[in-house]
Amino acid sequence: MATSPYTYQAMQSLNAQRAAATRDAWHWMQQARLQPKNRAVAYQRMVALRNAQRLNANLGSFQNKFLAAGRPGAMTALAAKYKDPNAVIAKLAPFDPQGSVEAINAKRQLDQNLVNLTGQENLLNTQYGMSRRNYEQQVPTMARRLLSNYAGRGMAFSTGYGEAVGQQNTDVANALADLDFQKQQALADITSQRGLSQTGYQSDLATSLMNTINRMTAKAGTLGLQPKGLDIYNDPTLLVKLAQQLLLKG
Repeated sequence: MATSPYTYQAMQSLNAQRAAATRDAWHWMQQARLQPKNRAVAYQRMVALRNAQRLNANLGSFQNKFLAAGRPGAMTALAAKYKDPNAVIAKLAPFDPQGSVEAINAKRQLDQNLVNLTGQENLLNTQYGMSRRNYEQQVPTMARRLLSNYAGRGMAFSTGYGEAVGQQNTDVANALADLDFQKQQALADITSQRGLSQTGYQSDLATSLMNTINRMTAKAGTLGLQPKGLDIYNDPTLLVKLAQQLLLKG
């Protein structure tokens, strides 16, 4: 029998790469907020975010193929009956309580990430509002100083003063536009982090289910089964037997 490329070990490796890429993306998004005008940091942020999104997509595709390779017949019926991975994990809990613990920990991590991101968003909006108000309050003072500067030189009604006013107005508009851009970029990063958190949670659930199946396969003898081997790919009928038992129980 040809060996499937969609192995449990390969999935674990890909999951570890996804987790590392997600941490890297979060790091560079944070650095971009701290250094909004640093082009090198902005580039690293873009590369890290794309890499995390790519690995999230790759892992999701891999997990689907992993399941398809290892759950013929009744196992497919089990997945169809329980659409939510949490429901499948709960159904398997009597045979593998550790899977439920992993799912609970994944949900706790997701909730904490979302709480932290909401806090970051609230802080961002507060800081943006304060920065914009403070700058707008400085504009009249800046205009008076400019007028005083030219008036002191007898140039209050000169073409030079008019050009300086125009330039100052442009600078003010650009500064406010920069604030708006920085806010929108930071909000986009927070949205991306929320997406990565949600995708990561779904991947963690799928991984938990894989872990459960792998552990159940390893101790199948305690369920009264006699598999030819411990590898589900060497004995795919094992998962069918496990699924049949579970389906018969409701």
